Amino acid sequence: MPDATALNFGPLLGQAARAGRSRVRYREGKALLTRARSRTCTRPDGNFDSAGLAHRWATVAVAGTGLPDGVRDRAAGAIEADTTIILAEAHGDLAALCGAQLERTIWAGTGGNYALRAIGLEALRRGGEVIRFAHGGAAGLDDYLCIGSFIDLLPSSRFVVATDALAGVVAHRRRAIGSPSWATADIAGGGGDPVFRAVPARNAGSGGSRPRVLYVTTLFTGAAQHLPPTLPDALYYDWQLRLLESLQGLPFDVLVKPHPENLVLWNRQPLGERAVCDNRLFRTALAEADVLLFDFTLTTAFWEALCSDRPVVILDPAGERLNPDLAGLFDARCRRVPVSHDDRNRPVVDREALAAALAAAALRPADPMPFRALLAGDA
Repeated sequence: MPDATALNFGPLLGQAARAGRSRVRYREGKALLTRARSRTCTRPDGNFDSAGLAHRWATVAVAGTGLPDGVRDRAAGAIEADTTIILAEAHGDLAALCGAQLERTIWAGTGGNYALRAIGLEALRRGGEVIRFAHGGAAGLDDYLCIGSFIDLLPSSRFVVATDALAGVVAHRRRAIGSPSWATADIAGGGGDPVFRAVPARNAGSGGSRPRVLYVTTLFTGAAQHLPPTLPDALYYDWQLRLLESLQGLPFDVLVKPHPENLVLWNRQPLGERAVCDNRLFRTALAEADVLLFDFTLTTAFWEALCSDRPVVILDPAGERLNPDLAGLFDARCRRVPVSHDDRNRPVVDREALAAALAAAALRPADPMPFRALLAGDA
């Protein structure tokens, strides 16, 4: 008999499974939820007032926003209508899952995945154990532990990050800002994330007469949105075009590394007609770059870059926050160029400051070892 059921597959989870200390079987989370929906089961907690809870949530959501009365009321009405439907569906799925056959121990990825979260909550209700494995690298390195607590700690018994060292960083930040009473999951370290261990620490660069700058962009989200939010697509695309225009005429060869999932959502790369795009694997493109330019840090590519010796320059048009406890590490590893806003509230960057940062970054390789110790488990 298996000791645990894995609901999805990720690098840290797979590494733990291959270690062989537990017998783990795989049951795809979404398929398990779909099968559970075909059965009827009444949850022990009885009736659930989704409309009442949605009304309370909508009231809280618009409080203190400063919106005019009419706009605030319409916003509250829209939030309440959507939330009523969402909560009713979620309660129905939890009711269906109470009849599902589950092992006592569940292994899974992010609690931001609907099926993985629902199954995990049902396992916890039964007194079981839910072990979630971090993905992407940002856990503990960004400054969004409150969001992460809701997404990953609330529906978990244990949350596994890349290394013991990174687990210590998370624990320290948790003590510093205070942990919500409902986020009781233990934080544990893995044996190093295979994704970051596979990044070469030393890379050759372009070997060209002019430094090659690889501008690494993030996903155009369409009607969806990240949490924390990124720039809306129209504003982000405008920012990218103006940034590329600023880079024209500077003594660099500029390539764009677009997010590969743009092809899934849009069937094309939006910048493909306006810039030279490098559509190879990021690790391959990184190895041949002399400087990496990021305008979004909450992405696996950013943490891969920090595990290499390629110099990094950061622009921050959306205002992402990195862990202030690690400010010294980030300052030593990355150069930052301030982003301001024009009279139309569009993000803008000073061209001369950007050129100076890129030129200085291109002078010498960076030291990847502090971040490799946190993410890859390298000594």
